[in-house]
Amino acid sequence: TAGQRVYSGPYGALHCSPPQPHPIMSLESLALCTPAAVALYAAAAHFGAPSGVLLACKALPALGVGAHLWLDGCWARAGLAARYQRAVCAAALGCALGDVLLELDKLALCPAGAPCFLAGLAAFLCAHVLLTLGFRTQRAARGGTWPRAPAFGVAIYGYCALLFTQLLPSLHPDPVLVLGVGAYAIAIGTMLFSACAWQHSARSPIVDLEPPQLAVAG
Repeated sequence: TAGQRVYSGPYGALHCSPPQPHPIMSLESLALCTPAAVALYAAAAHFGAPSGVLLACKALPALGVGAHLWLDGCWARAGLAARYQRAVCAAALGCALGDVLLELDKLALCPAGAPCFLAGLAAFLCAHVLLTLGFRTQRAARGGTWPRAPAFGVAIYGYCALLFTQLLPSLHPDPVLVLGVGAYAIAIGTMLFSACAWQHSARSPIVDLEPPQLAVAG
């Protein structure tokens, strides 16, 4: 139909409408606003700003990425491209929730007995799973293959294992924290491996979100 692009891939012809850039929530705007939000949070923490300001600043970067994809119409389109964008959008919103929960725990603002830290960790864990699924969708759309070098996976998962062993002494003797942080480390490694496999795959114009722009915005 008019206004649609057709891409051929391993699953046949893909019909998807090109994203309509939002004048405010563009990737260029995110690239400028995200570092500003990080600097604002650092300044607010340094000067002892109210907890509400800290919570808002902490969640702004992830909320910006999620809002960009939401306003871009990723939930209204079909196809592999939109599926990838929905995964990133949901992951960004999950990261924003995790930021708020971890900041509540840090500021000691959680209700009595509420496991804000574990809930924040779970939110980030779900976000990494969603990103992994999104990257796998991209890899399939581009017809790429997983990197075959054993050293590639060893380096990624070895680094995550090293970080986990550094954190392990502070997690004992709570088995829930040990299992939760261990699962989180595996999720991060898998997400990173999937992202690298996406870049390893053949280039295709299936999605108009360019990796360098996303890296700056993220």
